[in-house]
Amino acid sequence: MAMATVYRFLGGVLAGTIVTSALVGGVSTAAVANVAPDCSPITVLAFRGSGEGNLDPQATASAGAAHAYGTTGLITNGWEGPTLERLIAQLAPQAAAASIPVIGVGASDSVYVPGYPAAPVGPTDLIGIAESAQTGAIAAELIIKQAKSAAIVNHCAFSPRFIAVGYSQGAIAARVLAQLNSTDVVGVVTIGDPAQKPSAAGNVGAGAAGDGLMRWLVPSFGDKFDALYAQDTVTAALCHAGDPVCDFGWTSVWRVPSQRYENHAYFVSIDDIAPATQALAALTTNAQLNPVVALQAAAPVAHAAASVLAFEGRLTTISAVGTESADASLNYEFDYDNDGHYDADNPVGLVAADIPVGIHTVKVRVTDGADRSDVVSLTFEVAPATAATPKADLNNMSFLVSELGSIAAGSVLPLELQGAPTGSELTMMLVPKVSPSPWGAEPAFSTVLTAGGESDGVQIPGDLATGAYFVVVGAESGEWGAVELEIVAASVDPGTDPGTDPGIDPAQTGGLLAPVTPITVPAVGQAILTVDGTPGTVTVARATGISGLTISGVGFALTVNGLHHGGSAIPVDANNVLVLERDGSVTVSGTGFAPNTDVEVFLFSTATAVGSATVNAAGAFSATFAVPASMSAGLHTLQLVGLAPNGSTRVVDLGVRVADAAASALTLAKTGIDLGGVLGSALLVVLAGLAVAVRPRRRTVTAA
Repeated sequence: MAMATVYRFLGGVLAGTIVTSALVGGVSTAAVANVAPDCSPITVLAFRGSGEGNLDPQATASAGAAHAYGTTGLITNGWEGPTLERLIAQLAPQAAAASIPVIGVGASDSVYVPGYPAAPVGPTDLIGIAESAQTGAIAAELIIKQAKSAAIVNHCAFSPRFIAVGYSQGAIAARVLAQLNSTDVVGVVTIGDPAQKPSAAGNVGAGAAGDGLMRWLVPSFGDKFDALYAQDTVTAALCHAGDPVCDFGWTSVWRVPSQRYENHAYFVSIDDIAPATQALAALTTNAQLNPVVALQAAAPVAHAAASVLAFEGRLTTISAVGTESADASLNYEFDYDNDGHYDADNPVGLVAADIPVGIHTVKVRVTDGADRSDVVSLTFEVAPATAATPKADLNNMSFLVSELGSIAAGSVLPLELQGAPTGSELTMMLVPKVSPSPWGAEPAFSTVLTAGGESDGVQIPGDLATGAYFVVVGAESGEWGAVELEIVAASVDPGTDPGTDPGIDPAQTGGLLAPVTPITVPAVGQAILTVDGTPGTVTVARATGISGLTISGVGFALTVNGLHHGGSAIPVDANNVLVLERDGSVTVSGTGFAPNTDVEVFLFSTATAVGSATVNAAGAFSATFAVPASMSAGLHTLQLVGLAPNGSTRVVDLGVRVADAAASALTLAKTGIDLGGVLGSALLVVLAGLAVAVRPRRRTVTAA
């Protein structure tokens, strides 16, 4: 079968010392442990989410302004630094990462060609995400091939194996890597996977039954996504309830046009900690993750795969692997037309091809230095571009909802639908009318309609706020309809006093400032400033005596200190991690605020009031508050809301860690920082078990 196809040989990018500095030592170009990673039996490959760049935007390489993981020696300039750190301690507070190499698959540079762009594309651009993720998988596969060659040359005791970790778009890249190379990639840990299959094996957390955003939006391509779950790989997919990327549906659709993904940034909720801990701890006993003793010289066995994300008009990746052989220089050949003629030599087994729509067969031959070879036949499908068209057109209604006018809160809302699909589950939502679009705000109320439910009516909550709403009904098949509705107050007993008599009206709240849900959640030790909703610039540094943090911006400065129950200061480590102790307190002071106003202090993820401080006539304040007993141990955001002298609202969000008294004392004494947070912890449950089991030794290679 002849094809007008362009094949790009990717071996050229693996020439010379590619990833050598990341795998053998020297100046780090990624997050690399201070051990001998070239002989490590397990290496982690980490993939960022959409649009996540380097910590130092001026540095395009993975090195640069390094972030250190406590005292482990792991450093990075990318996502896998503060993000993995904020994801470690809650599920595995005793896990240590010092002996586990972690390589961040960053953007293209002199080391990681072609790199992983983590393209900042919208969630409905499935082809753009697929291309970006596939490119990242290629870069990681090149790292794997080089690591395997280095392990053979260095006579390592174990054959290197890999665990892929990915957040958001990076979850797609991690799964594609495992699909392309199921031989060497033995584990996949994902967070907020946009292709999550509901209730699939390995799903962890309250959102385990959730449908991934991309999978829900593009059901015609769902089978392709589901194939990512089919490979024989140990997986853990973390998804908390309400994550709009991995737990998607009609009540989350509004976040797509409004770009409100703040719930995606919290990773794991309090309800997920126990089941996630149990599930991830169980992975350490999985036999697939056991280190494999280095192979002796043997004839190669060929394996091949084409990327499951193969689209018309985009390059399709084909990867080949030779196993059972200890030869450091295997050669790969591809018969693209299945006519018995093999292409030129390919030392890395990777090609990218512009292949037309349809089902294709390719043969791959793997040959070692002793001229022993094996052939495998690969059949795969390239999907048409139309397969990536979202099922829901949010700009055009598909059916009609009859006019409703107004209704009192607490009443039964009649529903009549014209043209709605039958046999498809329907979701009814009441959306506050804050814009001309029904997708302008989060639904205030939603319910799944039972069969015939639209004719029986829907009970409206009695405490629903009055005002203008959209009634939106969405079908699981993607069709939807909407109509405007006015919610009015429920009838009041004439004998009651509604509070209009002088002297009995409710007390006014005065100038109290409300909390602002962070759209972007800061990593621990980092701060984010907004002024009237516009991003600003702040710097964070350890205060004198390392007992607190100073946060400085244009025209203002803040100091935040954590205090033990007895009143002594909790030290801040070199990574600016501020620990707040349950049963302890926090002191907040500042200058440069509007005189004679209040500064409000909150803790997130769910806004919890900490206290209020009064600004004096000079624009300064200082107050000490108890850390709310209701706060769970783990990663949180400390928020200060106040007024600038010109009256604008200034919001400062600071990533902090809340700990129990005993835990904070133990952690600080042991490492200076509890490698903490939610996913990376999950990952390190697996890694800790592996690290304990591994006892590196040298091996002898027997000649064939």
